[in-house]
Amino acid sequence: MSSGEDRFKEMVESSPDWHWEFDENAIFTYVSPRIKDLLGYEPDEILGKNAFDLMSPEEADRVHQHFDPIAKKYQPFSCLENTNIHKDGREVIIESSGTPIFDEDGTFRGYRGIDRDVTAQRLAETKFQQLFNEMMDAFSYHQIIRDEDGNPVDYRFLEVNPAFERMTGLKASEIVGRKVSEVLPTIEQFWIETFGRVALTGEKVHFRHFSKELGRHYEVKVYRPRQDCFACVFLDVTEHIEIENQLKNSEVRFRSAFVTIPDPVVLARLSDGKILDVNQAFEEIAGIPRVTAIGHNSDDLGLWDDPAMRELFRHQLQVHGEMINLETKFRVRGNLVKSCKVSAKVFDIGNEPHLIAIIRDISTEKEAEKALLQMDQVKSEFISTAAHELRTPLSTMLGYTELLLSRGEFGEFEEGQKRAFLQEIFDTGEALTRIVDDLLDISRIESGQPIALEVERSDIVALINRIMDRYRIKMSDRNFIHHVPETDPGAALKFDPQRLAQVLENLLSNAAKYSPSDSDIIVETRFKSKSCQVSVVDHGIGMDETQLSQVFDKFYRADSSDTAVSGLGLGMSIAKQIVEAHGGEIWMDSRKGEGTKASFWLPLIEME
Repeated sequence: MSSGEDRFKEMVESSPDWHWEFDENAIFTYVSPRIKDLLGYEPDEILGKNAFDLMSPEEADRVHQHFDPIAKKYQPFSCLENTNIHKDGREVIIESSGTPIFDEDGTFRGYRGIDRDVTAQRLAETKFQQLFNEMMDAFSYHQIIRDEDGNPVDYRFLEVNPAFERMTGLKASEIVGRKVSEVLPTIEQFWIETFGRVALTGEKVHFRHFSKELGRHYEVKVYRPRQDCFACVFLDVTEHIEIENQLKNSEVRFRSAFVTIPDPVVLARLSDGKILDVNQAFEEIAGIPRVTAIGHNSDDLGLWDDPAMRELFRHQLQVHGEMINLETKFRVRGNLVKSCKVSAKVFDIGNEPHLIAIIRDISTEKEAEKALLQMDQVKSEFISTAAHELRTPLSTMLGYTELLLSRGEFGEFEEGQKRAFLQEIFDTGEALTRIVDDLLDISRIESGQPIALEVERSDIVALINRIMDRYRIKMSDRNFIHHVPETDPGAALKFDPQRLAQVLENLLSNAAKYSPSDSDIIVETRFKSKSCQVSVVDHGIGMDETQLSQVFDKFYRADSSDTAVSGLGLGMSIAKQIVEAHGGEIWMDSRKGEGTKASFWLPLIEME
């Protein structure tokens, strides 16, 4: 073999394509090693075989129909697509090209050519074509035609999908390759000018227009995939337009209500649930744009949270023609679930049954209902607690009074005993008075009346000391500590001494209730440039985040069980109202098992 032939063979055998030669009977006389990569055979296994033996009988018959007329005329061929069977049994799509071979006498001796594997490419094209064919929206691809001056004067159909055929009534087999002036001779100049602008400038357009030639309304989106070409995605909105016109012509007032009603409204066809229109409230609450909703049903949009309720709704409408206040749940934007009431009525548009549904969001009402039930429960617990808190001091007062009055039964008591009984009656009466005062305060707050204050200039340190002295006497086993600045700030506050004492009494009482008897209760008083801050610190049981978030709520008690400490759950709510009425602020810092720090501040006024 010559060096030239060696180089040719080396080039052929290093090529990614399969090179071959066969004689006038299509019997292989040469096969390059690439056959193994393509079809799994060694070259020796293919030599002497007929090229059509690598195909199924049906495929061989099909390829013969294309190849035989070419071979009879000894013509070259290119890109002849044929499907071969791989050694492992799978199909391989091959693109074959060849040139005829003649001997020195000019006698035809066969063909020499190359085969290329296009399986992956064809599969991708098939998937694309399937997607193209299954598109719900119509799609068409065109080439613009320009005159000598470069102005758009016509356009050619290059490709259309089945949806295009359905929506226009134009068949692909009749229009592809033809100009629009040939298909629709009376086409409006508007279409050519609009499409031409897109094809030449690349500007995207979205519009709605009526085609006089086809008698249909279309919503069209147009873009340019490459120079001098344009693609259209469009939707037949004729039915929607006609229904809109009917509504405008015959039910103007209804249309006005449809658009402006604050509840979501849906107009749909009864047979398949296809949505024809929705109002702005539907868009805002459901989070679904009107253009997305139109043409789809509730299943497509995933609106119903419970499929059983959806079927009940449909059945009721089909059987009875209406549904009143069906309570159900819908899924809206962000996959949130809302409680709703839906009412619907069936009516005819153009002799076809349709439905109009009004959806009322009752999520807020449901939450309010839940809150009301919780409040009822809290109030019930409060009434039970109040009865207990009132009965206890009354029982104490009645018991000691009975002892003092029943001399005959119990005898005469010593003067010291009588004084102790009277002191207990007095202290219990004070406690009862505080309970009643709390009830009156909360009653005023509930009715919207502000806390009444009798403000005067006074010394808050002296007030705190007086109250703490009282607690030291009342609870002699407890250690009450007051931390104050070493130097007198020379400042005073304007406040209601009785009301502020009520706040301090409540904070000290809570600290004593919820901390061990051998622990310190510390009051810290600090003066800043424009305010005075008071904190009551205990080392008791503390509170978690949930308890802290509710501590200022009316009727809230951290523990409402029978074993809970006494109290109506009003003190902290009233304390907050009193501090805020003074222009100050109150807050709590606490951690479970580590104690609580209750603080408030009041505005400072310099002494003259």
